[in-house]
Amino acid sequence: TGFIRNEVRVYTEKQLASMEKSKERTAEKKRIEREERTKKAHAEWPQKNGFNENDTTFIFLIGNTYDIKDELKEAGYKFNRELGWHGPAPYTKDGYVQTEVNFDNVYQFYPYGYQPDFIGEDYINQLKEEAVTANSTSRYMGEIKERLRNMNVVLEAKNPCKGIYADWIYKFRTEEGNLCCWFTSKDMDYEVGAELVLTGTVTKHDNYNGECETFLNRCIVKEK
Repeated sequence: TGFIRNEVRVYTEKQLASMEKSKERTAEKKRIEREERTKKAHAEWPQKNGFNENDTTFIFLIGNTYDIKDELKEAGYKFNRELGWHGPAPYTKDGYVQTEVNFDNVYQFYPYGYQPDFIGEDYINQLKEEAVTANSTSRYMGEIKERLRNMNVVLEAKNPCKGIYADWIYKFRTEEGNLCCWFTSKDMDYEVGAELVLTGTVTKHDNYNGECETFLNRCIVKEK
């Protein structure tokens, strides 16, 4: 019932080729800019996240950092699940053990972004284990699945716990100063400080607050 008129521009082959080259130059420029932004973000990430200008940070191996978290924040420390509280300079108060770690030992960057990929879990665990072993008065006892029999111990702690298979955790100190732990549903009548004879099977070795702990099950506890 009528006409629609639309004016379009007609390009020559030479003009089209020039336009394509211009698009390619623009795309390449944007790509280079993205790479530069990524490189800059890579370079800045460590110092924004608790590392110093040498790309190292100080992590805690022993000590309760929850009580000093506000002090650590003021000192430029950062917290993440991989390293815990860590910062660009050492924390020197008594009761804490730290070590300096290099960025390359604990992180690697993803190829197409600046968020790091943590690679240092085994490395950090080894450092903590060595620190605990060196500083703890307690030592691990026995091998896994070994039955330790008739140890003279003192009941050091008796605490309720909420678990599927346990209602109590008992901690015993041996004559040599070693610490044994037992999770159980059994409510014993013994008071803290009681001198006892303990038999149990080693389930694992762990550490808590800088002390080596030997975990037991199938325990038999008798009065000394």
